Amino acid sequence: MDNQLCKRFCCACFYDIFVYVGRPRPTVEMLYPLLGWVDYSFPSMHAMVSFAALPILDKEFPKLRWFWAVFAVLVALSRVYFKVHYLSDIVFGAAIGYLIGLIVMRIEQKYGIFKKWR
Repeated sequence: MDNQLCKRFCCACFYDIFVYVGRPRPTVEMLYPLLGWVDYSFPSMHAMVSFAALPILDKEFPKLRWFWAVFAVLVALSRVYFKVHYLSDIVFGAAIGYLIGLIVMRIEQKYGIFKKWR
Protein backbone atom coordinates (compact mmCIF):
# COMPACT_ATOMS: atom_id res chain seq x y z
CA MET A 1 0.00 0.00 0.00
CA ASP A 2 2.95 2.33 0.59
CA ASN A 3 3.81 2.18 -3.09
CA GLN A 4 0.26 3.14 -4.11
CA LEU A 5 0.38 6.20 -1.87
CA CYS A 6 3.74 7.17 -3.36
CA LYS A 7 2.26 6.96 -6.84
CA ARG A 8 -0.66 9.17 -5.83
CA PHE A 9 1.62 11.80 -4.27
CA CYS A 10 3.81 11.69 -7.37
CA CYS A 11 0.83 12.21 -9.65
CA ALA A 12 -0.41 15.16 -7.60
CA CYS A 13 3.00 16.85 -7.52
CA PHE A 14 3.69 15.96 -11.13
CA TYR A 15 0.52 17.47 -12.54
CA ASP A 16 0.94 20.77 -10.69
CA ILE A 17 4.55 21.19 -11.81
CA PHE A 18 3.79 19.79 -15.26
CA VAL A 19 1.12 22.37 -16.07
CA TYR A 20 2.86 25.26 -14.31
CA VAL A 21 6.19 24.86 -16.10
CA GLY A 22 4.80 23.77 -19.47
CA ARG A 23 8.16 22.81 -20.98
CA PRO A 24 7.84 21.16 -24.41
CA ARG A 25 9.40 17.77 -25.10
CA PRO A 26 12.67 17.46 -27.05
CA THR A 27 10.88 15.71 -29.91
CA VAL A 28 7.57 16.78 -31.36
CA GLU A 29 6.72 13.50 -33.09
CA MET A 30 4.75 12.06 -30.18
CA LEU A 31 1.42 10.28 -30.21
CA TYR A 32 -0.03 12.33 -27.34
CA PRO A 33 -0.74 15.53 -29.30
CA LEU A 34 -2.78 13.44 -31.73
CA LEU A 35 -4.97 12.34 -28.86
CA GLY A 36 -5.45 15.90 -27.58
CA TRP A 37 -3.59 15.37 -24.29
CA VAL A 38 -1.42 17.99 -22.67
CA ASP A 39 2.10 16.85 -23.40
CA TYR A 40 4.89 18.60 -21.55
CA SER A 41 8.30 17.36 -20.56
CA PHE A 42 9.15 18.70 -17.11
CA PRO A 43 9.37 16.71 -14.79
CA SER A 44 9.71 13.07 -15.82
CA MET A 45 6.92 10.99 -14.31
CA HIS A 46 8.80 7.76 -15.06
CA ALA A 47 11.80 8.97 -13.05
CA MET A 48 9.57 10.28 -10.28
CA VAL A 49 7.68 7.02 -9.74
CA SER A 50 10.71 4.75 -10.08
CA PHE A 51 12.65 6.79 -7.52
CA ALA A 52 9.64 7.13 -5.20
CA ALA A 53 9.53 3.34 -4.97
CA LEU A 54 13.22 3.09 -3.95
CA PRO A 55 12.85 3.73 -0.19
CA ILE A 56 9.98 1.26 0.03
CA LEU A 57 11.77 -1.42 -1.98
CA ASP A 58 14.95 -0.86 0.03
CA LYS A 59 13.04 -1.47 3.23
CA GLU A 60 11.17 -4.54 2.00
CA PHE A 61 14.07 -6.11 0.06
CA PRO A 62 17.35 -4.82 1.57
CA LYS A 63 19.52 -7.42 -0.20
CA LEU A 64 18.36 -6.10 -3.59
CA ARG A 65 19.09 -2.45 -2.80
CA TRP A 66 21.61 -1.99 -5.63
CA PHE A 67 19.38 -3.76 -8.12
CA TRP A 68 16.50 -1.36 -7.41
CA ALA A 69 18.80 1.67 -7.60
CA VAL A 70 20.30 0.58 -10.93
CA PHE A 71 16.83 -0.20 -12.26
CA ALA A 72 15.53 3.27 -11.30
CA VAL A 73 18.55 4.96 -12.90
CA LEU A 74 18.11 2.93 -16.10
CA VAL A 75 14.42 3.83 -16.27
CA ALA A 76 15.28 7.50 -15.85
CA LEU A 77 18.13 7.48 -18.37
CA SER A 78 16.00 5.64 -20.92
CA ARG A 79 13.80 8.73 -21.10
CA VAL A 80 16.77 10.81 -22.25
CA TYR A 81 18.01 8.06 -24.57
CA PHE A 82 14.65 7.89 -26.34
CA LYS A 83 14.60 11.70 -26.52
CA VAL A 84 11.33 12.22 -24.68
CA HIS A 85 12.92 14.17 -21.79
CA TYR A 86 15.84 16.44 -21.09
CA LEU A 87 18.39 15.48 -18.44
CA SER A 88 17.07 18.17 -16.09
CA ASP A 89 13.59 16.63 -16.37
CA ILE A 90 14.75 13.28 -15.04
CA VAL A 91 17.04 14.75 -12.38
CA PHE A 92 14.24 16.88 -10.94
CA GLY A 93 11.71 14.04 -11.27
CA ALA A 94 14.06 11.61 -9.51
CA ALA A 95 14.77 14.06 -6.68
CA ILE A 96 11.10 14.83 -6.07
CA GLY A 97 10.15 11.15 -6.36
CA TYR A 98 12.78 10.03 -3.86
CA LEU A 99 11.70 12.78 -1.47
CA ILE A 100 8.09 11.62 -1.74
CA GLY A 101 9.16 8.03 -1.07
CA LEU A 102 11.07 9.11 2.04
CA ILE A 103 8.12 11.14 3.31
CA VAL A 104 5.74 8.20 2.88
CA MET A 105 8.20 5.91 4.68
CA ARG A 106 8.52 8.35 7.60
CA ILE A 107 4.74 8.64 7.88
CA GLU A 108 4.49 4.84 7.93
CA GLN A 109 7.21 4.49 10.56
CA LYS A 110 5.80 7.20 12.79
CA TYR A 111 2.06 6.49 12.58
CA GLY A 112 1.79 3.01 11.07
CA ILE A 113 -1.26 4.05 9.07
CA PHE A 114 -0.69 1.49 6.30
CA LYS A 115 -0.54 -1.55 8.58
CA LYS A 116 -4.31 -1.65 8.93
CA TRP A 117 -4.66 -1.93 5.12
CA ARG A 118 -2.49 -5.05 4.85
